[in-house]
Amino acid sequence: QIAAHVETLIKMMKSGRGEVIEHALDDLRTVRQSLLSLLFRLHSVEDSEQPAAQDGLERIRDAMKYIKKPIIDPETKKPCSRGLHKAQLLLESCVETVVISKLGSFELPVAKRLGKLWQFPSDHPPIAAKLTLGECSLKVASWNVLNRNYYKYIDADTQGLKGSQITTLHEAERRESTIVEKIQEMLLKTNINILCLQECWPELIAELKAALGENLLFEMLCSGDEQDKNQEVIVFDSKLRVMDVPHHPPFSENSKKVVTEVHFQLETESLRVVTTHVPGAPFGCARREFADRLAEIVNGKKLPTVLMADLNFPEKAVHPLLLDRGLEDIYFVPTPYPTNICQGSLLPKRIDSIAVINHQVAGSKLRDITAMGAKELLDGLDKVVELLQSRSAEPLTPTRYHSDKAETDAEKISRLERELHAARQRVKYLQSTIDCQNEERAREAPATSSKERAREALLPHRPTDAPSGHFRRKVQDQVKELQRLRLRR
Repeated sequence: QIAAHVETLIKMMKSGRGEVIEHALDDLRTVRQSLLSLLFRLHSVEDSEQPAAQDGLERIRDAMKYIKKPIIDPETKKPCSRGLHKAQLLLESCVETVVISKLGSFELPVAKRLGKLWQFPSDHPPIAAKLTLGECSLKVASWNVLNRNYYKYIDADTQGLKGSQITTLHEAERRESTIVEKIQEMLLKTNINILCLQECWPELIAELKAALGENLLFEMLCSGDEQDKNQEVIVFDSKLRVMDVPHHPPFSENSKKVVTEVHFQLETESLRVVTTHVPGAPFGCARREFADRLAEIVNGKKLPTVLMADLNFPEKAVHPLLLDRGLEDIYFVPTPYPTNICQGSLLPKRIDSIAVINHQVAGSKLRDITAMGAKELLDGLDKVVELLQSRSAEPLTPTRYHSDKAETDAEKISRLERELHAARQRVKYLQSTIDCQNEERAREAPATSSKERAREALLPHRPTDAPSGHFRRKVQDQVKELQRLRLRR
């Protein structure tokens, strides 16, 4: 709701009408008060929702700096909406993270499991894009090949893929060779120039290395030692010269995961390629660390940059963090199809991304950037992604719900205790809102006599959702009912 409020203010700021802009700037005070109240509420969140609340707190603090003081346009010397747009995206990003986390925590699916219908060796289809750098046309692709050490999750059917081609190939010990065949098809038939692979393991790397050694048309770089059980690999056209491979520290949540950077020299142009697999803890620090790392890389040596990665989150959960760190010209290539399946709900999601940064630096320009369709990339891939794009609904099992079951005294006590706790938290929040508004009004009161200022500061400014008599009576009734049940027990 607050993000929508900010979006409205952005439209008012862009109207160009002085009176409307003044109203928008005045309304920023209301947005600040709303955010302060929300900060208080999130501080009091406990139990399983606490990590999500902490993520929200961080995003609100990031957004506040753009709302406290609007950015002034250096040309017009007037407030502009650029900072407010960043604030809006930051607020929306934590909502996106909560949504994707919730979809993965459902007890029962809302879509049918694919099972044997899924005829592909990984739970991720690859993605690809075409682009032009200077006079060179390139095709780039990214693919999470599903590490064999994660097969236990397929076998546990967490994504509804048990019995799929992943299962049959794993049991026949042919998944590595099938993945290598798909890679060769992308390189030799689709003419992919740079391919970034995530979740590679030693046996796959050895088989891929042997296959590439036969034609000498392509080379490969690994993000770690070849015996590391989970790493990234970059396969590239041997016509591209590797100029530098800077090293970066691993993610704090997973010491085996790193951001891999390679500098290539084309005929007359230089290109930086970045790949990674961001750790997937929904509310951990991985997204923030990734944004910090990418900003350091891009703001270091100025080069046209292509990011190809499994971000483990939708673009909307990551893009605002990059904008907040000054990566203003980053462009995410629209992914034309879902790239994975949520655990729990079994709904499809887009978590693999290709993005370009520094479109025009050092005389080089990235242009004509377009996503490639599934049919262009691999034979039969279009049929695979169609399964993700057209999931049929399946009703939830009625046994999940117990509406016909009589509530015991113990269950009723537990429910009332939860409701009472929530009611008390709401009272605290509303009182905090009143205090914040009174303090704000006291600070902004006109310079009249000291008696008048003191009187004005003490006047209660009741918000629209202040505790009503009905609300107080409801809380009192809950307390009485709880006491009665405890005595009866």
